[in-house]
Parts: sequence; C-alpha cells; structure tokens
Amino acid sequence: MKLGKTLMAAAVAATIQQAAAAPISESPDVQFSARIYDNFYLLKDGVDQSKIYYIPKRGNVAVQGVTSSLPVPRFNVFHRFQQSGYFAGETLSYLGGSFSTLGDLDAVQALLDEANSYGLRAYPAPATEARTTFLSTGNQIDNGRLDIACSNEKLTIDQNGQQRQIEVPKCTMLNSDSGEYDLSTNVMYRFRAMMPPSQTVVNQDLPFQAVTTPGWDQQIDGVLMSGGQWDNILTARIDWKIKTDEKYHAVKVKVDWGKLFKQASQFTSQNQNANQEQEVQQFFQQQAQCQDVSQCGAVVQFQQNDGSFGTVAPEDDRYQQAADVLRDKLQNELFNEVAAFQQQQEPTPTGQQQQQWDPIYTMKSNYDKLIKGKEDYVYYYTPGVMRNYNTTLNFSCMKRQPMGRVVWNMEDPGCLALIGQD
Repeated sequence: MKLGKTLMAAAVAATIQQAAAAPISESPDVQFSARIYDNFYLLKDGVDQSKIYYIPKRGNVAVQGVTSSLPVPRFNVFHRFQQSGYFAGETLSYLGGSFSTLGDLDAVQALLDEANSYGLRAYPAPATEARTTFLSTGNQIDNGRLDIACSNEKLTIDQNGQQRQIEVPKCTMLNSDSGEYDLSTNVMYRFRAMMPPSQTVVNQDLPFQAVTTPGWDQQIDGVLMSGGQWDNILTARIDWKIKTDEKYHAVKVKVDWGKLFKQASQFTSQNQNANQEQEVQQFFQQQAQCQDVSQCGAVVQFQQNDGSFGTVAPEDDRYQQAADVLRDKLQNELFNEVAAFQQQQEPTPTGQQQQQWDPIYTMKSNYDKLIKGKEDYVYYYTPGVMRNYNTTLNFSCMKRQPMGRVVWNMEDPGCLALIGQD
C-alpha cells in the first residue's frame, strides 16, 4: 500500500477551495499520457495558464474505509414482492447508496503527478448541474441496433375524481440467446439522486435511492455473488454541465406529454424501436421547428431582442439551439438509453476490463409524466456556454456476505488498485 495514495483524497479536497476562474472548452497546451486521457476530460483555465480542470470519465460506488482490510461500499440492495400497484405480483429491487466520481484513486494520483511535472495545478472542474441515468445493457445485432419489441399498455387512472385513459409504451429486448423478449429497457421505476448545489465541482459523492422495474433481482444477486462488474446487466452515468466563458440565450417549452409520447412512439417505430444517436437528434430537430401548435407535442418559444418570447427565432441558427434544449430537457423523460456493447477492449493498467458501447434509445414507460398530462419549462441560459461531459459509473467489485452485508472484493487485484491498495 502506498501512503501517498491514501492521503490523496484529502489533498484533492483541499485544492477545491483554491479553484476560482472559469475553464474554457480547450485542451491544455501540454501532452499528457494516454492513461490520463483515457480517464479524464481536460480543460484549461481562461485566465491562469498554470491551472487545468478535469472531469473523470469513470467513477464507482463510494467506498468507506479504503485503507482498511475490509472496505465497505456505500451501497445496499434488497428485493420486495409487490402486493398492489402497477407491479402487483412482481418483484422490484430497491437500491440505495452513494456514487463517487473518484472511482479510481490510482488514476487521480497519476493526473496530479503529471500535471505537477509540467508546472501545472489540476483542479476538479466546476459544475452547475449533474444528472444520473441508469442504463440497461444489450448486445448489438447485425445492423448496429438492438433487438427490441415495443407495445402500448392502456391504463385507466382516476385523477381529481375523473377517470381517463393513458397509453404507456412498454419496450423489452432480447436477452442473450433465450429467444424471449423478457428484459425491460426501462431499468428504473423510480430514481432520486441528491443534486449538487450551484457552483459545485465534479469531485463529490452523490447519494441516491432507486427502485427498479421487475425482472432485475436474480441478475443483481448473481453479480453480487461473484464480486465482478455489472456491465453486462446494468451501468449508470452522471451527465455534467460545465459552464465556460461564452454566452447563450433562452427558450420556453410547453409540453403535451400524451401527444409528445405518441409522436415519439411513431418516430421510433420507423427505426425498429431502437434509435441511434443521430436519429434522436433528428426527432428533436423536428419538434423544435414545429409551427402548428395543434400538432406539436412540444412548443418552443424563443427569447426576442426585447426580452419577450415568441415562436419565431430571431436568427436561423437558434433552431439548433432549441433542438439542443429540447433534447436536454425531454430526452430523459421520453427515452431509455440502452448500452449496445461492442467487442471487449484491452484491460486498463489496473487490470479492469473496459467495454465500449453505442447508445441506443427506445421508448420509456414514464407513468408520472403521462399522468400529469401537460407541463411548462423555462430554460434560461446564464452567461457562459453549458458544455456537456459525462462520468460512467462502473458498478463493480462488490460482494454480498452470507449475512447480507455488501463489502469490497479484496481478492481481485484490479479492485485493490481502484481504492489505492495495490
């Protein structure tokens, strides 16, 4: 065990208070090693040339007692049979704990050391917003998509004494070679993560609570028995917004959820219910340019030069901005993102296997929004461009003991390296 690594977390925390100026969306002028670029996004400071900022590309579940002989992940899971509600007669999995963006202490220490060798100081990037997303995983078929089947489930709900019917999209994918579409693309029924405060940084723990849709209990129990990685069943990602020294405008969005879900379902059915990245962008482009309010699932109003809002964009390129806003605000409500894994890549220096996936999007069973019906959003661009980066949360190295306690897998050298005990 290296003592410097065990003190690294405290050293990083001390640097957070010193970072002041804003980053710009350019890479540092020096060339770091391949390992650093594999683990971090790097930005330079807009004023101080001796400062750089980093966003981790990978994280993990937070761990307590990293220097002890039995570290404990801040994570727990139990399963409960449902007696009533949407999923009566089925089993849901309840997850809770904290995510940490400092998932690889070895890699962070290597970044600090390399930056210091160039006469640079490395700081965690300031972030204005973070959103955590769970992704189910599937295997690509020949055309680069996933084998997904979708249908609509009709539900009658009682709202304020009145009954109305809603249609909830239900999408399932082919699970390995079973021949059955039995694995839902809708991983989470409910999910709540503590949002970081304004002017925070990307190095932090994010507590969360989650409830899965049915069908995940046996797969979760299986991976907890082995203490391996969860990539083949479930992964998660934190999407960060990093404000740089540029400027945008503002838009308003009025959403009719029933109409929008119907339009999205029609669009996705044209693409075998498995949309690729550029196709999702195309859907939001169409929505942003809709001029007939009676036909729009999402109506966009642009901020005019006098501060008011109207449906006509002051400049032609604002439609692209509007499409980006729509996607940012609505994508997570409309679509599930499924990780379509490609071939296995070479292990990292710590021995952890890394896999590459393409994002595939299918319809989400969003009961809450469909029941709500309609909703308005106001999206104001504060001074500075919001750049998007993400941290993949690699669920791994967790084992369940016979009495139910989840502990760190101390038998795997790669797991030891992640907590600085190599």
